[in-house]
Amino acid sequence: MIYLVIIGVFMAAVILFLVVRKWNSKERRHTHVSRPLPFPPHDTTFEVDIPGEYVGASNEGNWLDQIATQGFGVRGRAAFNVGNVGIWIERAHAKSLFIPAQEVTRVRLDRQVSRGSRTKENMIVLTCMLGSTPVDLGFIADGDDGQEMILQACLNAGFNVDVDPTTKEQP
Repeated sequence: MIYLVIIGVFMAAVILFLVVRKWNSKERRHTHVSRPLPFPPHDTTFEVDIPGEYVGASNEGNWLDQIATQGFGVRGRAAFNVGNVGIWIERAHAKSLFIPAQEVTRVRLDRQVSRGSRTKENMIVLTCMLGSTPVDLGFIADGDDGQEMILQACLNAGFNVDVDPTTKEQP
C-alpha cells in the first residue's frame, strides 16, 4: 500500500514539473512581444466605453498560441474604449492596454481567440502590432449592441474594420 502512495506522489510531482516547464517555455517564446502603454495620453477622449470581458491574446491568425507574458493571459472584466488616438482596453484586475491608432491593423468579429471560443461570431478581435509582432486581442461585449457600437466607433475613428466574415483569415 505504501508503494502506491509513493508512486502516486512521484507521478504528481512529475506532472507538476512538466506543467511548469511548459509554461516557462511559453513565456520565453513570447518575450519579444512589446508591452503596450497602460494608459492613453492625458487629454484623450473616447467615442465609446463598452463594458465586457477581455478574453486574451494570441499570435495573429493562430488562436491556439496564447500569449501569456506581461499580463496578456489574464482574462477578466474590462471596458473597450475607442477614440481617434487609439483603443484602450481598461481592465479591472489586470494591467490595462492602450494601443495607439498607428499600431491597430484590423478590427473584426470572430468566433475565437486565445482561450476563448464562441458558437457564433460575436467576439471583437483587435489585431495590432506590438513591437514587430502582430497580435490578436479578444474582447466580448456584454450585449450584441455593444459589439455593433464598437465596430461603428472603430469605423468612425478610421480603423480597418472587417465586417464581412468571409474575408477573415483561417488558422
